[in-house]
Amino acid sequence: MTWRYEEVPSAYENTFKWIFMDNSQASVCNWDSFVSHLSQPNVTLPYFINGKAGSGKSTLLKYIIGHQKTKTLLHQWAGNSELAIVKFFFWNLGTGLQKTTLGMLRALLHDILAQYPELIPSVFSGMYQSWADFGIPGRRADENEPHLTEIKSAFKSLMRASAKFLKLCIIIDGIDELDGDHRDLSEFLYSLASQHIKIVVSARPLPVCLSVFRGCPSLELQRLTEPDIKLFVEENLACHRSMIALSRRFPQETKELVNELKEKAAGVFLWVRLVVRLLMDGIEAGDDVSDLRRKLRSLPADLRDLYRRMISKMDPDYRVQAAKIFQLLYTWKQHVQDQPFMTIILHFAMQNPSEAFSQPIQSLDAETSEWIFKNMEARIRSRCCGLLDVYSSNSVYAASESLEHMELDGSVVDYLHRTVAEFLTSDNIWDDICEIMEGSDFEASLGLASACISTIKTCQVYPSG
Repeated sequence: MTWRYEEVPSAYENTFKWIFMDNSQASVCNWDSFVSHLSQPNVTLPYFINGKAGSGKSTLLKYIIGHQKTKTLLHQWAGNSELAIVKFFFWNLGTGLQKTTLGMLRALLHDILAQYPELIPSVFSGMYQSWADFGIPGRRADENEPHLTEIKSAFKSLMRASAKFLKLCIIIDGIDELDGDHRDLSEFLYSLASQHIKIVVSARPLPVCLSVFRGCPSLELQRLTEPDIKLFVEENLACHRSMIALSRRFPQETKELVNELKEKAAGVFLWVRLVVRLLMDGIEAGDDVSDLRRKLRSLPADLRDLYRRMISKMDPDYRVQAAKIFQLLYTWKQHVQDQPFMTIILHFAMQNPSEAFSQPIQSLDAETSEWIFKNMEARIRSRCCGLLDVYSSNSVYAASESLEHMELDGSVVDYLHRTVAEFLTSDNIWDDICEIMEGSDFEASLGLASACISTIKTCQVYPSG
């Protein structure tokens, strides 16, 4: 249930600092004070963060959750009461529990009750003894988990039972990714905010969300990211050694290029990240300032159109491998939704499935593992048009009970952003991807099954106890 939160990229260094500023200290003042919302006892409405796709809402909330200032401000509000901060990040490409109200409430209940287990008997009352006796009489085994009505009732009981001693801050990301009634969820979250509960919620600007949270303290993210985008561009493009050389020869032109880039971004951080990468590719290929400006002006401002442009530039020699990788990632997410897609699994999935049976049962040595990870990262970056990302995972443990003692060290493959997944799996694009593999004997499910066998044979396994 925490996988979505963990895979959200951390904030770029020195960005989002403005969220903890007093509005009078900031260069732009068109948002309601987040500091006041967290620290003041008289604020009893949700704080609503809305922003375009790719503007950085999830990253901002991850920054807020991990920042010590958040805890400091909330302790000012909580006073002598206990304080608990809980979170849920919706993910419409994940499991049913990652994109439903039921999943959200279960996650919140779990996190709160894990900290205050003495509340369990009063929160679940009649169900508690039945669970203690290993199941609820009269239900099939697959019905033993509580339904939404029961979970809602338990959540309300928790709010009542904890009100005397506990102050709660509930942070919910991406309610637009809910697979359900957005109005119902929005109104439910709105109703939770009180003197005992702080609510912070983010979403794309869906009309229903804007309507429900109208009048609440809020901010529109893309209007506030200009300083962060400026910092990112300066540190990643303007500071490139070739760009510095160009700026010495053409100072005015390079300044205009950077300004044009920031203006065209319209506050969408993801767009800037992609375009800076494309411009840097041009710089390294010897483009001069006029080439870069021409390239920038030719790039669409809309994210989906930009993705279409990027995939149209795919090297023909890499089309088959790219199609395989896209299909493997998609199939993995459809069938193994609670596990990250490790590069080691992708490596084995790209091989002939029969090799899984000849693979010796032997842990990979460090040198081989490092080569596999670096090779697959290079392949993904060169084949997949920048639409997939590879990031390090110091230690990812399998969630299933049968693999709980298996450790997979390395890196994880994922979509660059939710909007990339939506784009690649849209009818016309997905049809094109599948058409590339027509007539071949490639089957993504078979490749992944064989990859799992090879991974089990080669990973380190630690005995129980």
